[in-house]
Formats: sequence, C-alpha cells, structure tokens
Amino acid sequence: QRLNIVDVGANIGLFALYCKRRWPSTSRVLCIEPMRATSEVLRHNMDAFKDSTLCVEVAAASKSQGEVAFQFFPEMPGE
Repeated sequence: QRLNIVDVGANIGLFALYCKRRWPSTSRVLCIEPMRATSEVLRHNMDAFKDSTLCVEVAAASKSQGEVAFQFFPEMPGE
C-alpha cells in the first residue's frame, strides 16, 4: 500500500526519514517547516537522500490564512 505522509513542523526531518525507512514504498513525504533557518537544514538532510519523494515546503499549517509571528530561540537545545 502506498502512503502519502505529511510531517507538519518537520524540524530537521527525523520523522520523515523514519517514515521512509518504515514504509519504503511511500509515494511521498511532504515536510512542512515554517522556520527558514531550520528548513534549510531540513532541505539539506532531505537532499542527502536523493529521493524525489521527500519534499520540503517552507510554510506553516493552519486552518485559516494569514500571518503569525513565531518565536525562535536558536541557542536552545532542539532548535
């Protein structure tokens, strides 16, 4: 069975890579990450696998359109 997986708040992509390992025939893993600096690391990590089914979108997910301010603490662990 082929799956489409959406990783909202993908951070650096660990869950996306887990999904590709767990379900190798997955048709697509879409990684959504709103923080530009984090999304650059995410894209680097996904590009390293040379798998066109790993996709990155620099965006946030919400039930409504608009803009919102994010707080970002790059010096904290996990950021």
